[in-house]
Amino acid sequence: MSEVCSDGWTNAVSWGLIFLGWFVVHKTTLRQERRKEKREATHKVCIELRELERLAINFHVAQEHDSRNATDLRQSVVRLIRQLQRAPLTELEIPNRSLILLRQSITRNNADPSDFSAQAPDSDLVRNIRDVTSDLIEVIEDGRERKWE
Repeated sequence: MSEVCSDGWTNAVSWGLIFLGWFVVHKTTLRQERRKEKREATHKVCIELRELERLAINFHVAQEHDSRNATDLRQSVVRLIRQLQRAPLTELEIPNRSLILLRQSITRNNADPSDFSAQAPDSDLVRNIRDVTSDLIEVIEDGRERKWE
C-alpha cells in the first residue's frame, strides 16, 4: 500500500516539475519575443525618421513652395511624434526636447508660403534637419540598447 502512495506522490511531483519547466520556458520565450518586437519597432521608427528627413530636405530645397507637400510634411511630423509617445517606444524615455527640436527643425522656418525660399543643400536649415534627425535616432538607439538588448 505504501508503494502505491509513494508512486502517486512521485508522479505528481514529476508532473509538477514538467509543468513548472514548461511555464518558465514559455515565459522566457514570450519575453524574448516582446523584446524582439520592441527592437523591430525602434528600427522601423528610425527608418521612418530618415524618410521624414528626406522629405523635409526635398521640400526645403525645392524651387517653389508646395502647399500639399507642406501639409503632408506637418502631418508626418505629428504622426511620428505621436508614434514615439506610444508604447512600447515610451519605454525609451525620449526627452520631449528632442521631439520639439525635430518638429521645429522641419516646420518652424521656411514652411509658410509667405517666407519660403529655396534652400541650398548645405544651408543651415538643411544641416539642422540632418543634425536633429541624427541626434533623435541616436537617442532612440541608445534607449533601445539600454532597455532591450
